[in-house]
Amino acid sequence: MSFFDYQWVDALPPYPDPSAHNTMARLTINVGDQVATCVRDGNKYFEYIEVPMAHVAEWIVVNWWHLQYEADAVYGSSRAGFAARHDLSYAGNGFVFPRVVFRPEGGCVVVSNERWYANHAHIQFLLEGEQMIGTAALLRELRDLVENVIARLKAKNVEDIPWAEEWDVINNRLDADEKEFCRATAMLGLDPFDIEPAVADQVVAVWDETDPLIREELMLASDEKTLRQTHEWFQESLASINGVPNTVWEEVKAAVRSMPSNSEQPWEAGARDARRVLHELDHTPGPFFFSDEYAIHNIETASPSSRIEGCVGRGTPSCAVVSKQETGKRFLLARALGHYIAHAGNEPSLLSKLRTPEQSQARSFAAELLAPSEWLRHEVGSQSDIEYDQICELAEQLRVSEFAVQWQIQNHEIAKISPRPQW
Repeated sequence: MSFFDYQWVDALPPYPDPSAHNTMARLTINVGDQVATCVRDGNKYFEYIEVPMAHVAEWIVVNWWHLQYEADAVYGSSRAGFAARHDLSYAGNGFVFPRVVFRPEGGCVVVSNERWYANHAHIQFLLEGEQMIGTAALLRELRDLVENVIARLKAKNVEDIPWAEEWDVINNRLDADEKEFCRATAMLGLDPFDIEPAVADQVVAVWDETDPLIREELMLASDEKTLRQTHEWFQESLASINGVPNTVWEEVKAAVRSMPSNSEQPWEAGARDARRVLHELDHTPGPFFFSDEYAIHNIETASPSSRIEGCVGRGTPSCAVVSKQETGKRFLLARALGHYIAHAGNEPSLLSKLRTPEQSQARSFAAELLAPSEWLRHEVGSQSDIEYDQICELAEQLRVSEFAVQWQIQNHEIAKISPRPQW
């Protein structure tokens, strides 16, 4: 089943915009097993909306690079303009579209839609859903849609299509270096075709000066105002934490990396690595602390960007981290260890709020190390439901946040969490 299904509609009153008038269609958008375009209009129900596909195609072309490369943050505010670049409802231009959001995560894009009521149009979108789709597969479908719309407009003798020229540039006029520049600027949330020369020079300089193993994460975690500062902070932080040996963790990493690994989702790989670490340490699942032989060298740092929480050195779990209370700092140290364990080589890492596979794996590692699912399952016992107060008690025993315990219980399907009471 296609993500976009549409049938052209000809028998409609004239619309002043020729591109819109000649590309009106009944559009159905499928997200997983849900129909994102399932709507209620008054007392009538439909599984499609009648909209101009030219608006969809133009939105795809304008945001082509961002839909592939600009990752979102897991928590905290998104970048300015992120919604406009990733939420299809912004393609409306007077027409009402569902809130279908495209969030790149490595080689995949997570597509989600939500229920909402368009007050000004009295249309209610009824369903919500989520689907992970390979980036290459999604791009093929988006490309086909744009090409079909352009062909439709040409067949209708509509020649004035400004965004079609940009589409031609994207497909036929960019060399390898120019495509790499487009990728780098998109990671910063910038339009590669509308960028100040001074900013473009800065992007190129930082991209070329940064280790290829880390520069994508660096771009995603920065913006045009903090890029140079973030780059300098990263180099200075690495210099202060590199070269600190840790024999215990070196031996544990060697043992974990020698074990076979299956193709898994990042969160599954992170949890697996954490269980292997506890096994190698002969540590009974339960409260875990970075003390004595398990200590990890760390320094406190001021973050250069709201998306960055620290960094991990080369070939060491030693890290520079932002200042936090005890539970938050232990979670950052566990994430730093997760990055170190996951890397086959000695590459450095960022600790960020990004929604990327690497960050997801490290967060899952930290959750499983500090709030082991085996321990939680034993403590919850045969309960099918768990109250919020119990989550707080478990978190206090483990010295972790309630969110970490809640994540583990939900993700490992230990119990159903009762709604938090509203006072």
